[in-house]
Amino acid sequence: MSLQKYKKRYPNFIDLSFTCSTEDRYIYVKNRDSNDRFRVETPFLKVLKPVHNYKDKSYIILSVNNDFDFNDEVNDFVYMINKIHEFSQENIKLDSKKWFGKDFDIFDLDNIVKRPIEEHKSNNYIKLVINNSDVMEQKLANLEKEMYIKCSIEFNGLKISRETLMEEWYVMDYITQEDYENLNNVKELEESTVIYTPEIEEEVVKEIVEEMKETINQVVQDVEEETKETINQVVQVDDNVSVDVVSISAVASEIQSSVLPSTESKRKHKKNGKTNLITRKKIFTIEK
Repeated sequence: MSLQKYKKRYPNFIDLSFTCSTEDRYIYVKNRDSNDRFRVETPFLKVLKPVHNYKDKSYIILSVNNDFDFNDEVNDFVYMINKIHEFSQENIKLDSKKWFGKDFDIFDLDNIVKRPIEEHKSNNYIKLVINNSDVMEQKLANLEKEMYIKCSIEFNGLKISRETLMEEWYVMDYITQEDYENLNNVKELEESTVIYTPEIEEEVVKEIVEEMKETINQVVQDVEEETKETINQVVQVDDNVSVDVVSISAVASEIQSSVLPSTESKRKHKKNGKTNLITRKKIFTIEK
């Protein structure tokens, strides 16, 4: 990623202020406008050592090898760390006389200012200071070597020692790749789930009623056709047969009104205080 892309993503990427505290033996770094620490997210990095204790601090050591860095995320992250390193050198050079009583040139600073990234032939890694908090302590108990984690990190500043100025990035929080993927799956499920409101429920009920009407009409039509066919066959058997045919359409109306009562039938029901059930014992009668 180019510097311009980083400046677009992080408006305060190079607008950092450096303040030296001789009492704390520390150079604190903050965003000039907001007075906050400069914070970024790492890509997913492999854990080489979950907790590395050194003197008065604890560290997480993560690999920054780019063997499987198909999207250049690791390379972009390392580029950003290196740019912050350059800005640190430039600012220390400007104030080195005031802070240390000596003007440092760029060659001196190359040997004095140390990045948190170590480069080796077999493995490149970054050493991040663990933020001391109860949350981090609980999470670290479940962290294992070879896991992949994405971290939220802050550039705290540079620790002053006798011979070096060490840049310190703090891990404020992290998430494992497994938890991250599970979280995304849950979000996708939530987005695909329909939340039923009263309005949606009303529309669903209407659709069901319409489907019932269509089904009843089709059944009635089929029965009417079969009945007519049967009647025709009976008539053809004996010319003396008289047939009393009950209107199938009338039966259909009664079936439909009993299953799906109309507004008018509801009014009659309320007025009469009872429901009249019409029962037909015979669909048609044959008299000789």
